[in-house]
Amino acid sequence: MLRLLRFLFSYAPALISVAVLAGLLTGAANTLLIALVNHGISKTGRADGQTALMFVVFCLGLPLMRILSQVLLTYLSSRIVFDLRMKLGRRLLRLPLEELEAKGPNRILSLLTHDIQTLSMALSASPVLCMNSTIVLGGFIYLFYLHVAIGLGSLVFTVIGMSIYVIAAGKANHCFEAARAHKDHFFKEFRALTLGAKELRLHQNKSRSFLGRLKDLSASYQHKRIWGEAHFALAGSMGQFILFSSLGCLIFILPAHLSLNSGQIQPVLAGAAMTVLYLAMPLEGLTNALPVFAQAAISHQRLGELGIDRYYDPEPEVDTPVATPESWGSIECRDLTHTHRNPDRDRAFSVGPLNLTLHPGELIFLVGGNGSGKTTLAKLLLGLYKPDGGSLLLDGRPLSDDTRSSYRQLFSSVFADFFLFENLTDICPPEKEERAEDYLARLQLNQKVHLKNRTLSTLDLSTGQRKRLALLSAYLEDRPIYLFDEWAADQDPLFKEIFYSAILPELKAAGKTVLVITHDDQYYGCADRIIKMDYGQVAFDLPGATAVEQFYPHVAQSLATA
Repeated sequence: MLRLLRFLFSYAPALISVAVLAGLLTGAANTLLIALVNHGISKTGRADGQTALMFVVFCLGLPLMRILSQVLLTYLSSRIVFDLRMKLGRRLLRLPLEELEAKGPNRILSLLTHDIQTLSMALSASPVLCMNSTIVLGGFIYLFYLHVAIGLGSLVFTVIGMSIYVIAAGKANHCFEAARAHKDHFFKEFRALTLGAKELRLHQNKSRSFLGRLKDLSASYQHKRIWGEAHFALAGSMGQFILFSSLGCLIFILPAHLSLNSGQIQPVLAGAAMTVLYLAMPLEGLTNALPVFAQAAISHQRLGELGIDRYYDPEPEVDTPVATPESWGSIECRDLTHTHRNPDRDRAFSVGPLNLTLHPGELIFLVGGNGSGKTTLAKLLLGLYKPDGGSLLLDGRPLSDDTRSSYRQLFSSVFADFFLFENLTDICPPEKEERAEDYLARLQLNQKVHLKNRTLSTLDLSTGQRKRLALLSAYLEDRPIYLFDEWAADQDPLFKEIFYSAILPELKAAGKTVLVITHDDQYYGCADRIIKMDYGQVAFDLPGATAVEQFYPHVAQSLATA
């Protein structure tokens, strides 16, 4: 819990301190108000003018302090959500790609939505918690001031009540933690509900099975939440029972044992009873705040489990621009190795050691069966995966953590699992808009897609058309090296022919180095060089014509016939 509080108070500490201070002052003022009221009641006749004046001051000051605290809380709540999301976004971008892939989108989305909101709620509750704590502390001090026996008795009852509450809260936290774990599964099922909508509609049994799983998951989540809240409700009820029990002892038992004269006992008991009753709401506020902090502690733990804290930049407001190298002469893999582990960690796939060299202006095909390591090799070459062994060298100099980001700026890519951004402002300045429109026409997309303020008018297209838009983005980036991962797999025969016979040669003629992951062996003759992967190793690395002649005779025969 202390780690959680330190984490929460690291955001806007000055404003949070003011809000907390306002809460503390409000609590202290509430306690003094009790004393003033009791003092006024205990006076015979009218209360003195000084007491009345102080009462008026406190009555006016309390709302003002509450308004100040509430306004600050409203501002902080919205600011914290914004700040947390931005910082987490930056941290996620600094997280190694393979770790991010292992976490999965479900956990990340759950973190960015549910957990951030939970942490923000805990932060907003902090000043109120301070106010109620101050009222309770001041109330007990006042009870001891009235009489030591009254203070001790009330303290004993409160300790008993809080002990019961802590035991129940521990059980409730286990229920909340189990319920929180269901959030990741909910995001997974909701993604399936939207992305798999066509398949679910076409297969009734699959749809029924999916709804059954969603029902079981929802029922389990509901069960955990109800039991968690029930434990807290039970603890709260026991606390109320103990509060009234202490009040009963105060009224019916303690008077016979207090060493007070008959003139003193009535005002003392009246003040004590009023104070105990007044403390009921602050104590209830404290107990109601504990579930919020308990769930926030779970969210904070989830944040730590993702390992994002290790990549926190203490001053990440503006990322330092990374320059693209003006030119390059070679990229070399020297005994490069990498092990790709599954999230469950029970299996692993390794590539390497790899020894390759890339030069400007080459058209290279990466070929091999599914799972042979082609995409892993590509991600190593692009600097997206950090090698476990060996070195990746640019112009003879090994890459380091400081130079890897700059190195990545050499590449444009369209992966098989590509994501398409509709806003092209960062890669399409005004002087490139006409070129972008020409590309759209050439890719036969200008009848469906237009540029509006350098933003694509729609992404509601077929997979093949979306890949053409991704190719448009790669064109506009105009980087020295291009990677296309199974780009032609979703294209019709006409565009497949255009890709291999026109687009790739044009990029090569422009001095670009092009890496193409492909299974289209009928076009292997287009390559300057073919690298075949097999079980994580380079099976061969040969000039295109030589590879076709030796390993793909049917392609060589087809070319000869043509």
